[in-house]
Amino acid sequence: MVFLREAFPLTYDEGIHLMWIRLLEAGYTPYTQVYITYPPLYPLLLRVTWHLWPTLDGLRILTLTFTFPAVIFTALITRRIAGDLAGIAAAVLFALSPQFVHDSRAILGELPSVAWSLCGVWLAFVYRDSGNRVPLIGSALATAVSLLIKVLSPFTILLILFIVISRYVPVNLLANPDAQHDSQRRRLLFDLVCWVGTFTVPLVLALAWVDLGALAGSVIGQRLSAHAVYAADDFWATREEEAGLFFSDNVWTIPLAFVGLLATLIERMPRRLTLLVWLALAILMLVIHEPVRYKHFTILLPLVALWAGVAVSQIKRCLSFFLNRRTSNSRSIKSAWETISGTTSLALIVAYCLNLPVVIQAWHAGMADAKLSSSAHQMLDFIGRVTTSDDCLITDDPRLAYWSGRMVPPELAEVSSNRLRSGWLTLDQLIAITERYDCQVVAAISNRITKYLPDYERWVRHEYLGMIHLGEDDLYVAKAATIPRPAHPLHATLGDVANLLGYTLPADVQTPGARLPLVLYWEALTTPDADYTIFVHGLDEAGGMRFNADHRPYDGALPTTNWRKGAIIRDVSWISLPPDLPPGEYTLSIGMYRLDTLERLPINCEAGCEDALSIAQIRVRAKP
Repeated sequence: MVFLREAFPLTYDEGIHLMWIRLLEAGYTPYTQVYITYPPLYPLLLRVTWHLWPTLDGLRILTLTFTFPAVIFTALITRRIAGDLAGIAAAVLFALSPQFVHDSRAILGELPSVAWSLCGVWLAFVYRDSGNRVPLIGSALATAVSLLIKVLSPFTILLILFIVISRYVPVNLLANPDAQHDSQRRRLLFDLVCWVGTFTVPLVLALAWVDLGALAGSVIGQRLSAHAVYAADDFWATREEEAGLFFSDNVWTIPLAFVGLLATLIERMPRRLTLLVWLALAILMLVIHEPVRYKHFTILLPLVALWAGVAVSQIKRCLSFFLNRRTSNSRSIKSAWETISGTTSLALIVAYCLNLPVVIQAWHAGMADAKLSSSAHQMLDFIGRVTTSDDCLITDDPRLAYWSGRMVPPELAEVSSNRLRSGWLTLDQLIAITERYDCQVVAAISNRITKYLPDYERWVRHEYLGMIHLGEDDLYVAKAATIPRPAHPLHATLGDVANLLGYTLPADVQTPGARLPLVLYWEALTTPDADYTIFVHGLDEAGGMRFNADHRPYDGALPTTNWRKGAIIRDVSWISLPPDLPPGEYTLSIGMYRLDTLERLPINCEAGCEDALSIAQIRVRAKP
């Protein structure tokens, strides 16, 4: 379990999907409120998984459960073509491929989609060989599920229809229009209608559940716009890089698969033409898909594993030849092929096994990379100190929002390069969203916003009052146009610096050692010449101070000398009650003072304050 959590870094896309879960669980509506770029079944799958096991460990373990069937269906398809040994070998090689090891536990939609498409192909093969229409119906349902998870393998529709038609091709339906051929044509037409009709039903039901216009915009419209933008660039270089990475990760498996491909053709194995059609459609999908990423090459993994499994079975055939000493002239060509293919496959398998320690070492090295950097820890610690758990965060890195436990505006669940480059998130839209929500921290740290919307950062510099530099990133804090929403409104004036508009504080009875947030709303009357510290004192009945939470606004990132006349500042102070605090009632007293002179600002309030304002009572009870 720890390995699944810590051995692999949380990817950007996983952060988006985790944010979808958080927003949907908060009651936001998919597509109309939450910006989601996947078909409706995948967000539903995420929510079901979260309800079964609501932790990152649980999500990754259950994701592995959803994706491992891809291994099983690859084995079953390979077994139908080349026997048990080939099927077992295909399963092992598929499961050990670096891409599967990484993505099988990742909170991504690619492998679950591939798993269901493989189920559809396998059931189509079962129908092809048996004529039973029950697997045909199952094939249609599985293919629909695959596309409702992610539109990654739409080519399997054509592949399966090819398999269905191939069942009737040997009877030569186009010639001799006699009664027998008419019956075959009617059965073929019925089977095609049956498959298409069954395939359509779950699509209609799923799409009726959501707003079609909003779904079409985020799932289809944005993708088409991104395709046009990326296609205008020199996108072949990107494809070559991603393809090179796929080949390097499967440096021994792909040559092994090539031997298996030759074996299926030379030995005229069943379904060889179907496999070639499958390969051609998968490659065509990668050519027309834009932008293509390494994760999209997942659609090639089943074929690579299948043909590699066939190659492994050639080793057995080669050994059988040497043991039986078959040397007749009539079998000389076949024997030579079995010798060459078997020995080549054996050499590639040996090289593959020798390379496994290198792969495992790379996995262990990835564990170190998965750990958060010191700057990331500082960033999360800072966000935890200056915000509360119900605050929101503007960021182009959803992983930061997930780790911090903060929500993002639902319209910004995804701030990807695709969305920014395609114009589906513009500067005006981003500014409008920021103005609509009172998010007190803006963290544009993944270079997406700064690269594609640099004017937004300049706008944030003006609209936010403070800034802190952590590592290589800048965080902007304290939105100047915050809407004050205190649970307890007040009106007190501290010198000529600020008005206290109210506060919010948990009202429940506390226990010693508790940590609770005090949210203060200030209205700046001017830009002070001096930097003031806010004091928060917990006083017992005798007036003695038992705890305090003195602080500079935003942990020093917003000195009062940065305040702007008329700005509303939402300031969070975390009060830590001492673990040995006696039970009783304690009064919270607040105010401002200069740290260099300890001089407090005078306070003008309805109760006749001097230099401290009592705002609330905290009841502390003994620990049970």
